[in-house]
Formats: sequence, structure tokens, C-alpha cells
Amino acid sequence: MTGHFTVQGLTEGQADLLGIWKPVSPPGLAFSAAIATEAELEADDEVVWSVSLPANPTLASKSVQHQVETLVVTQQAISQAGQALQRLPLHWLEQTSFALEPAADPETTLRRNLAQLQSGEAKVSFGLGLPTGWSQTVAEYQAFIRQMSRLLKPTLRVETQVEEALLAYTLVKLSGDSETAWGSQGPSTHIQLHRQILSLTLESRLALLQLLAQTSAGAVALAAKFSLPGGTVLALPATWRYIQDVMQQAQKVADLQRQIERVR
Repeated sequence: MTGHFTVQGLTEGQADLLGIWKPVSPPGLAFSAAIATEAELEADDEVVWSVSLPANPTLASKSVQHQVETLVVTQQAISQAGQALQRLPLHWLEQTSFALEPAADPETTLRRNLAQLQSGEAKVSFGLGLPTGWSQTVAEYQAFIRQMSRLLKPTLRVETQVEEALLAYTLVKLSGDSETAWGSQGPSTHIQLHRQILSLTLESRLALLQLLAQTSAGAVALAAKFSLPGGTVLALPATWRYIQDVMQQAQKVADLQRQIERVR
């Protein structure tokens, strides 16, 4: 068994956040009443960052470490994608053809989306008259923005389970202070892993803020550089799609490197 990293309280069926956290629908109140505080018993639809680990300490540690490495790769990819958007030359779209074959890389997808926007193929309206691929991009971007309003709340709830038994639960308050309640007793390794998971969660939220910032900055740059109809607002989904594609490409490369290292 490997670890399961989820964000409870979001819409299911959407792509994993940062390649780490799987969105799942709101659960019922998941914590033991024996350790629940008044704050914990508020609304059972609140977003909860939850990790379920295997009982084997070695496997549990490897699972957490893998996601820590994944986040590092993702953060680097977001930064690199943002820089690439700022460096695109003015003539970049001049030779774009609408007969382009299905996109094989992030740059090709971005070039095609921007060319459609520049030519007016993609309407300014987010809801009407959009090509199939662009409509999906817009829908995914809008879903992401809706998620952010819940994911970036000033308070934070993080839980660690070991084979479905609650190990620990931490509430980070508006002031920045935190309270941790411990459930079932576990190895000291698992206790340390909860601290690492809390750190991973906080870093994940920072990465989401980074993603939002780079998406906005990239959209402003592209709209101005290529005189896109609809301006920055319509460029946002295209920019977001590009950064997402760069993130996914970077993870594929990292996974391949891990596989090669295991074979050696």
C-alpha cells in the first residue's frame, strides 16, 4: 500500500492538484469525537488536507518523501514556465498554422490557443462559441479558480491516518498558531511524518499561490505582446493551461529518472 494524499471538500473528477493532492467530495465529519475540539466540529464540508499512510514505517516514509520531491519539481516547473512566458518574442505567432497537428508539447498547445484567440476563432465569451479544446481549457481553469477560494483560506486543517486509523490532526489558526491532537498511538516515525505532511501542505499552498501569480503575470504579458482580443481576461486560461502542461511534462521526466535510478 502506498500513501493517499487527498483534499476533502472539493469537486471530484478534476486533475490532481500539483500532481500530489487528489480532490474528493466533502466527507462526513471524519474525526474521533474523543479528540475533537469545538473548532473541529464546525462545518463538516470544510476543506481537509488528508494523508493516509501504510502501517510499514519504511513504506510510509518513502511515500511522503516521494511527494516532497514531486512538489519541488512542480515549484521549479511553475517558475520556469512563468519565465518562458515573459521571454516569448514578438514574432512567435507569425507563422502559426491552424492546420497544426494535435499538440505534442506545452509550447505547441499555447501557440495554437493564442493563435485562435488572436484570429478571433475563440470568442471573448467564456460560455459561447468556443472550439472544443478551448472550451475544455476554460472550464478547467474556472474550476481551478473556484477551488482556490476554498484551498487558500487563512485557516488550515491537516490530518494523517495510518491504514484509516487517525494518527494526528492539526489545525492552523488565523493567527498562524497551530494545535495538534493525537489519536491512535503509532511509531515515532509516523509522528515525525505528520510534521512533514503539515510542512508539505503549507508548501503546497504556497505553490498554488505561485501558480496563480505566474498565471496572472503571464496573461498580462501575452495579452500586451500579441494584442489578444479580450485582453488579459481571455489569456488567463491559455496561460494556465501552458503552466499545467509544463508541470506535467516535468513530472514525467522526474518519474522517468526515478525509474532509471531504480534499475541501476
